[in-house]
Amino acid sequence: MQIDSIIITRRNFDKFRRQYGWKGQGTKEDPVILDKDSSIAPRLIFNVKKYHFHLRTLNLKCIDLKYSRNILIENCTLHTLYLSNCKNVIVRGSTINQLVTEFRWKKATLESNTIENHQKNTFHIYLLFILLPSAILCFLLFYFINFNLFFAVVGVILIFILIIYCEILSEQQRYCLRKGR
Repeated sequence: MQIDSIIITRRNFDKFRRQYGWKGQGTKEDPVILDKDSSIAPRLIFNVKKYHFHLRTLNLKCIDLKYSRNILIENCTLHTLYLSNCKNVIVRGSTINQLVTEFRWKKATLESNTIENHQKNTFHIYLLFILLPSAILCFLLFYFINFNLFFAVVGVILIFILIIYCEILSEQQRYCLRKGR
């Protein structure tokens, strides 16, 4: 049975390294090397900061790097590369159909890649700078102009419900990207 995705975290790193026979210890001097001969799933989801990885000559549907560090992707063909809150990530000489970047991805280095589509998700920033001040303004208008604390609180609650709803939609979009829908 073919596994669709592998989610690599600090907790399951050693298990996967033993189970799939990955070479390398995950240190800076001896990174885990995943290449075309390695046993891996078509979708890799990384959530690791401690270990070092070198991915080379892979042909994958998706690599999702969220809160990840110390990863070198070299000469790979990827349908989707998702970068969010990454540090010390280098993507070099790869072909990427869809690059999806989020807030604080800029600590990743992209060198000599072919990128067909780059989608920037900055929705979280808009929530912070537009909806939050709107909630404060709503509170001030209802409370100080109408002197009605009830309507002020209801207005703020409605705006925060809108914020949560927008975050849920944003997370569903990321999930669909991971699943390749």
